[in-house]
Amino acid sequence: MGKQIVYRAVWVPSLIAIIAMVVIFARAPLAIPAPAEMVTYSTDDKTIVFKHPANWKPHSMSMHAVQTEAWIEPARNVNFHINSDLQGSIMADFARAGNNMASNFGSITGTGGSESSAEEKRKSPLEQLHDMKGEKMSKNFPDYQEGITTKLTIGGLEAIETDFTYTRSTMFGKREMSGARFTALHSDRGIGLVYNFPKELQGQVEPVFKRIVKSLEFHQEGQ
Repeated sequence: MGKQIVYRAVWVPSLIAIIAMVVIFARAPLAIPAPAEMVTYSTDDKTIVFKHPANWKPHSMSMHAVQTEAWIEPARNVNFHINSDLQGSIMADFARAGNNMASNFGSITGTGGSESSAEEKRKSPLEQLHDMKGEKMSKNFPDYQEGITTKLTIGGLEAIETDFTYTRSTMFGKREMSGARFTALHSDRGIGLVYNFPKELQGQVEPVFKRIVKSLEFHQEGQ
């Protein structure tokens, strides 16, 4: 009996201390390393090149002539991910072929002004690819909501950007997250870029991520 009392006197306070540490850690403000000077990084196949803070370590992997990925995760739940793959280009080719068929059909049938109006409203392959990627994200991120969509240039390529918000479940409820996604087309590759972070870190993280986006370059494999 005496030993049981001793054991309880030891493990009960220990258990309480562990629980308290978990609570403190989960509720602690998120911290991210202050960005150091920008340095250049290139994936092994040389298809993606960008600049990043020297203390925000990048990683990458590639499948020969099919897909290349690069990502940076400077802090918990802070992510920058870029993907270049053949699948995106194939999807864009299908969209382009569909647009051409619709245009040719209109010319044959002679639908006139109404077809011309429809042609103006028809989305480009890039826009269709961007929409498809957005639909996929909406299924994977809880409470996913898109904001402003803008057209821009990334690495000399026409691109589309859409910012978004979503929520991430934690043991103490939901945490608001923010981010942006980009789509571009380069020769035989589709480019998809997504970055996200806890909303309270937006002022610290997003300006750095935007600098990385502006520094991006895309090349043919091996060049």
